[in-house]
Amino acid sequence: MAPANKRQKPWMSDVKAFAMDAYKEDPATGQVGLYIDFYLLRPQSHFGTGKNSDKLKPSAPDRPIAKRSMDLTKMTRAVEDALTGIIYRDDSQVVTQNITKHYSLKPGAMVMIVFGEAG
Repeated sequence: MAPANKRQKPWMSDVKAFAMDAYKEDPATGQVGLYIDFYLLRPQSHFGTGKNSDKLKPSAPDRPIAKRSMDLTKMTRAVEDALTGIIYRDDSQVVTQNITKHYSLKPGAMVMIVFGEAG
């Protein structure tokens, strides 16, 4: 299955590279927990103009919920797939997840894997 988003493939390559750099063991064979905090850039339209260009508009949402913001499930699947064969043998080993998305000044993700996670 090919990613629908053209930015997904480079993102997955970056996740793989970071995972290979951080984890030097053989892929886990048991259950794992996956905890991800995604950080997305806030759109310029959330800020005022002129002297208020550094201030959020009162109508700006706290979290990324607009249709143009990435779907949390698809973002998670991309990370799960990128970690397959590096952190664990198959993403079916993920038995617990806690996934969030936030606005940030710098886009990215914080990923934590807990081995032997029982839920």
